[in-house]
Amino acid sequence: AFVLREDVQQHIPIVFFGSELSQNNDLDNRSAALFAHVTYALNDRLSVSGGVRASDETKQHTFDHYFVLPTGNAPLFPPTTLHDRWSSVTPKLGVEYRVKPDLMFYSSLSQGFRSGGFNGRPFGTDEFLSYDPETLTTLEAGIKSEWLTRRIRLNAAAFVSHYEDIQLSRTAIGSGGTPIVVT
Repeated sequence: AFVLREDVQQHIPIVFFGSELSQNNDLDNRSAALFAHVTYALNDRLSVSGGVRASDETKQHTFDHYFVLPTGNAPLFPPTTLHDRWSSVTPKLGVEYRVKPDLMFYSSLSQGFRSGGFNGRPFGTDEFLSYDPETLTTLEAGIKSEWLTRRIRLNAAAFVSHYEDIQLSRTAIGSGGTPIVVT
């Protein structure tokens, strides 16, 4: 089992065109997962394995961004809270073949999950952008070996990964003409 609770309060003052921009963000992230993995020997040389992970993540992000002016604060937008939840069940299957006690070939197929989220530095309400979860499917094959009475270990692996909804960050120009980071 896995449980995480993250509570973050950020106060990020930056000077923007001669004025201080106060970016205040409160984040409340929660993650929980249950997972299991089992390996079963079919005979002395061949074994199969399988596993599964069930994940559930909740994210809440409150934005309160404003310019600090001598006459008072000038908000970029009203304080806003975004909230979302993502769940996923990800499997893993594998097979191992031992040629001899110090030489094994293996292969596996597995899937991973990263929850979605929100872009963290908006300059306006039209920049309250969320992004979808990312999934990764990986096929791996390899060899594990030991030589010279376990003095040398030689392992090698090859893998192919396929992403769906990959999360990449890039800089874009927001509706107000200012640069923003978008995931």
